Amino acid sequence: MTDLLDRPQLLDVSLPPAAPPIIRLVDVVRRYKMGSGPVTAVAGISLDIAAGEFVALMGASGSGKSSLLNLLGGLDRPTTGAVWVADLNLARATKKQLVEHRRRQVGFIFQSFNLLLHRSALENVELPLMLAGVAGPARHARAAALLAEVGLAERADHRPSQLSGGEQQRVAIARALANESPILLADEPTGNLDSTTGAGVMQLLRDLNRAGRTLIVVTHDPGVAAYADRVVHLRDGQILRIETQTPDGREDGR
Repeated sequence: MTDLLDRPQLLDVSLPPAAPPIIRLVDVVRRYKMGSGPVTAVAGISLDIAAGEFVALMGASGSGKSSLLNLLGGLDRPTTGAVWVADLNLARATKKQLVEHRRRQVGFIFQSFNLLLHRSALENVELPLMLAGVAGPARHARAAALLAEVGLAERADHRPSQLSGGEQQRVAIARALANESPILLADEPTGNLDSTTGAGVMQLLRDLNRAGRTLIVVTHDPGVAAYADRVVHLRDGQILRIETQTPDGREDGR
């Protein structure tokens, strides 16, 4: 009888090959020098994130989640290992490449909003466009359209002190979208908001993710993590476990 291994192998061409991950971490370590000695914030993490995925990085304070987000955003470099975002290894990128990465590839959303207090909502959203050299009329139109997208068209001329916490975070989200970055990095985006306002912000982020943006959210809140496709649990700078979630937030993975 002919051995099965000797038979011609038929290739399944009905499905396209899997796309490479938009983010790939390979044995990433980040150590800091402290007065009492070196501290390891990230301790050998490897992780792939697909384009369009929503991943929550979850853990207690000191678990390494914010350090990991800073590495993805090009705000910091790993001590060892590789941090690939698209086709750029941030560990070996030049300062100019890192600036372009932060300007074009990622949008940042912070817990404390980080808005300019003396500028209107419209002017805050315009800021990254101005830094990118977009001309005034086009910049103004783009910022106004983004504020309308997050439900703040009528609040465009208000300064942060005239906005609620939820409105300020929506301005920050609009600003993060200004340069059409394909990746959004959010660090405790609901940390300064009440539960109802926070749920509205998370639904907005989820809608943006469903429209195609890759979303990585740092949180310690299980309610926030429930919106994600995957939850990466961190402890002491390492991956403790990864859970894949169904659309209603119930765990069905590892």
